[in-house]
Amino acid sequence: MGLYDWLGYGVSHGFYSSAFPKIGDTPHFANDIGTPFHTPITALFSGTVVSERTGLPWGTEVFIQPDNGNIPKYYYYHLDTLTPSIGQHVSAGDEIGLSGGQTSGGQNPSECDASKCYSTGPHTHVGFFRSYVTVLNDQGHTETIPYGPDISGAISNLAKGANVNSIPGATGVNQVPASGIPVGTQAFFIGVGQKIGLILVALTLLGIGMYLLFTDQVTSLAGKAGTLVKAGVAPETLLLPKAKSTSTHTPPKKEVKRVEYPEVKAPLPKNQGKHSASIRESTQKRILGKYA
Repeated sequence: MGLYDWLGYGVSHGFYSSAFPKIGDTPHFANDIGTPFHTPITALFSGTVVSERTGLPWGTEVFIQPDNGNIPKYYYYHLDTLTPSIGQHVSAGDEIGLSGGQTSGGQNPSECDASKCYSTGPHTHVGFFRSYVTVLNDQGHTETIPYGPDISGAISNLAKGANVNSIPGATGVNQVPASGIPVGTQAFFIGVGQKIGLILVALTLLGIGMYLLFTDQVTSLAGKAGTLVKAGVAPETLLLPKAKSTSTHTPPKKEVKRVEYPEVKAPLPKNQGKHSASIRESTQKRILGKYA
């Protein structure tokens, strides 16, 4: 397993420097990691175990003084079992114990009564330690709790498999190389799983949007196709737009030839000439008689 796979379960309750009425267990000068019951918990930095206690209202506690003087003392709460003893040296990645935080069962459950719950479920509380301070909590009561710098940056870097040299204030500390599964394996797969989930959700929403956008057109086209099928017209013709000519060439006009036909004179009927002469003579006599 990786040195810090347990950090891959993520922070369930972060660092709060003051009390917030709508956020329980504040101020909170540490990080809670959402580890399931009896998850192996390892040392963040090489150092010496300087204090540990069991049978406390919050289960157990263990404090480690890092070898590097630039790194503050750090501690764990709620472990159900503890592996090293006071005065023992541990390397980064060595097992410190199995996680707890449960309110019943196990070897060191946390208490939860009418006035306060020291833990609401399995998790591991880890933080830097400078001193104990008395604070006014989110319930308006005073309590004395461990205080130290924000450990969130160190937790985030270690969970990603970063060398502790990249952690501010941790210059000169070398991380013990991982054996087997790389450092931060669970954090990696959790992150990848979240990204895949977001991509699937985005694709689903895109598909729904496209369906809603084109459903009217598809319904209308289907109705027209059904009508044409009944009329004996192939429905695929709906999908073929009429071709438009893009040519700018104007075809030449056809010359219309005038056809002249020869004049055909119909033959005069018989005696037509005699009758015409007679008509002319009678017409002349009438005209002359009028002006005589």
